[in-house]
Amino acid sequence: MKIESKRLILRNWEDGDVEDIVDGLNNIEVAKWMAGVPYPYTENDAKQFIECSKSQDENVKISLAIVLKASNKVIGGTEIRNINKKDGTCRWWNMA
Repeated sequence: MKIESKRLILRNWEDGDVEDIVDGLNNIEVAKWMAGVPYPYTENDAKQFIECSKSQDENVKISLAIVLKASNKVIGGTEIRNINKKDGTCRWWNMA
């Protein structure tokens, strides 16, 4: 899945996102606000997160990277869950 605006791209997580995720989440000022995010955040943590995201049923939960178009850098993520014909729940996090 890919959604684009003027400044951002929302897309599926990719193996190449590991470095950006580690860079962003290995910051205590970011991690302290995120329940369930370990600190320090390692490359292995990012790889596990990406693999988990890839294996999810998109009828149940959609997990997407938020990418800044100008730099092609992952700056956060978003998730839509509790999806049904009428609505869903969305949450997001940023590392910028």
